[in-house]
Amino acid sequence: MQASFVCKNCGKREYPDRWVTGKKLLERRLCFTCDFWINDVLANPKTIVVKGHAFLPGPDNVNGSMRGYGGRKFVFVMNDDGREIVSHNVWSRGDVPREFRKLLPDTATIKKED
Repeated sequence: MQASFVCKNCGKREYPDRWVTGKKLLERRLCFTCDFWINDVLANPKTIVVKGHAFLPGPDNVNGSMRGYGGRKFVFVMNDDGREIVSHNVWSRGDVPREFRKLLPDTATIKKED
């Protein structure tokens, strides 16, 4: 029988042996989804949320096909101070699940380029 546990955050039954990160999930008592949103997205201060979608700007010094969104230019305007963050290496983290929206509210808008 495969080992399992109940996620301490959402109550979902998780089978950690399915994942490469299974040992970490078991130690944290979090399902894969909760662990991703809590420990990868929420814990990363570079995470930007626009209209309920999480983005992660990466370093611009990456060349070739390893740039997020094919190297397309993004200009994020931060809601708190109006600061602009420009990146040609933005990675999608996905739509923020409903249960995490209070923890991950919108933090910016995307400026349309003329």
